[in-house]
Amino acid sequence: MKHGPLTPETKYRRATALLNFARTYNRLGDTERASTAVDDAQQLLLSLRSAEPHNAEFVRKLEIADEALAAFLAKGERSTDVSASGEPPSKSAE
Repeated sequence: MKHGPLTPETKYRRATALLNFARTYNRLGDTERASTAVDDAQQLLLSLRSAEPHNAEFVRKLEIADEALAAFLAKGERSTDVSASGEPPSKSAE
């Protein structure tokens, strides 16, 4: 495996993977890992703001990732609420 500085594209791919992990962790009821993954994704996306400002395709990818992050946060998917049964929200809805 090659090691070296992360390119903007690599950071973007890592951020989108972390958002997918966050959704999965949340559905499994592991809100701590979901929160960590979404926080890491958010930091990567913030660091990419000035990476390639003249690359329209890359800027659009960032906008889509930002929308996914905003949707995740707006849904309250980082919530640690549990139902009366003690199950996380993802389990009690089944």
